[in-house]
Amino acid sequence: MTIDEVVSRLDRVKRTGRGYVALCPAHADRSPSLSICEGEDGRILLHCFAGCSVEASCEAIGCRVADLFPNERGNGCNLGAAQSTPRRFDWQSTAWRFQFHALLLWLRAESILEAAKELDTSGWTDEEHDKAMQAIDNAHRDLERADLLESVAFGIRARGLERERYAHHTNEA
Repeated sequence: MTIDEVVSRLDRVKRTGRGYVALCPAHADRSPSLSICEGEDGRILLHCFAGCSVEASCEAIGCRVADLFPNERGNGCNLGAAQSTPRRFDWQSTAWRFQFHALLLWLRAESILEAAKELDTSGWTDEEHDKAMQAIDNAHRDLERADLLESVAFGIRARGLERERYAHHTNEA
C-alpha cells in the first residue's frame, strides 16, 4: 500500500511539511488529528493525536498494519527482510521528527485555545462545560509536551554534534 492509497481513503486531508494530516476514521473526529507520513524505509507512519491505535486506524480505512510496510514490490508486508548494512543513527532527522511532533502539538493546542476564547457558554449544560474545560486542559498539556519535545530535539542535536566532533577528532589522530 502506498501513502497515496492511504490518503485517498481519508477525509479532510491537508498536506504538511513531511506528510499529511486528516480526520481520523477510527473516532468521531471534527478536527484533523491523524498524522500520515512515509518513513525513510518506505513504511507508512500513522499517528492519531487523540489516542487511537494504529490497528484501529487501519481497520477503519480497510487495511492491515502489515500493509503499511513495504516489500520488494513496494507494498504489502516484508518484516523478515534483512538489510545488507545497518543504518547509522541519523541524529538530525530524529531531532527534526521530535520538533515536527512538537509543532503539531503546539498548532493543535493553539487552535483549541483560540477557539475557546470565542465561545459563548451561556446556554451550555454542566456536561458541555466539563468537556470544554477538559479540552482546554488537554491543550495546555499539549503546550507543555511541545516544550518538552523541543528540549529533547535540542538535546538530540547537541548529542549528534558531540558525536560528529568526536568521530572527526578520532579520525584525525
